[in-house]
Amino acid sequence: MSIISFDFPELDKKDREILFELDKNARQSSSRIAEKTGLNKNVVNYRIHKLMQSGIVEGFYTVIDSARLGFSSFRTYAKLQFVSGEKKKEIISWLVAHPRTWWVGEIEGEWDLVFLVWVKSTAELREFWFSFMEKFQPFIQEKEIMPYTKIHDFSYAFFDPEKTAERSIQEVGPSEPVELTETETKVLPFIAAHARRPTVEIAKATGLTPVQVKYALRQLKEKKVILGFRTKISFSRLGLTHYKANFDLKDRSPYPAMLAFAQSKSNVIYVDESIGFADFEMELVVQKHAEFQGLVDEFREKFAESIRDYHYFVFRTFDKINYSPMQ
Repeated sequence: MSIISFDFPELDKKDREILFELDKNARQSSSRIAEKTGLNKNVVNYRIHKLMQSGIVEGFYTVIDSARLGFSSFRTYAKLQFVSGEKKKEIISWLVAHPRTWWVGEIEGEWDLVFLVWVKSTAELREFWFSFMEKFQPFIQEKEIMPYTKIHDFSYAFFDPEKTAERSIQEVGPSEPVELTETETKVLPFIAAHARRPTVEIAKATGLTPVQVKYALRQLKEKKVILGFRTKISFSRLGLTHYKANFDLKDRSPYPAMLAFAQSKSNVIYVDESIGFADFEMELVVQKHAEFQGLVDEFREKFAESIRDYHYFVFRTFDKINYSPMQ
């Protein structure tokens, strides 16, 4: 299999190793990262600070399985019409501010926007949708809404392609709901958007003791509510373009092999599962369109007998990523 290796002029080998480790587990200590990269702890802290200062690292977030909290996820693709730049900003700002959305972004291709919402009932979905359409229906030319059933979330191995097999993989949903304690309910919304904050800071922000915070985090992981801690990377700062390839299949039997193919590629970052859209949805980042086309061609050649058709689009912006519906 071909291996894509990206050129990041701003990053040396140690920066790339730190980024690989941070995205694999953003909550691991600087001392632990120092051991793995052969650096001094203070040097690791300095480099992380510089990566954040430069805008390459935009923050740290927690991957949460909302199905464990009794939520279902729905994804909407929308095509806009008669929309000025200011109106598009207004629509995106409304979506980002809404407590039920957890992923909002602009795309280029057959759709203009994609957003995901978490709800506990069709009544909640109806309330969200009607409030959105009441405000913006004149600007929505076309839309497609579908249940979003599972995410295979791969950490960013493209920083160190030789370690692709070591990267973390989280599978979000479907899952049976669990009960949370009052302490866990306090900790979860904060850790969702601040995955790397020290325990003492979380305690101060939530009014708990550090011991309570540590126990709550351990329990949330044991209950598989918290699946991992990730790093929000600015793809644009690194010259990366985020593509999504959607395949319609004649035969679903090779799906496990398709998933293994995606997992083996350092620049594939998600495989999504939904009902009523494509049969296999693969997201990846590249520096050149030829790299995207090369990987798609390899995939189509390997599974030629099972693929009916495919289409793709490009993500332009990521305006919101928050895996916690408890906001």
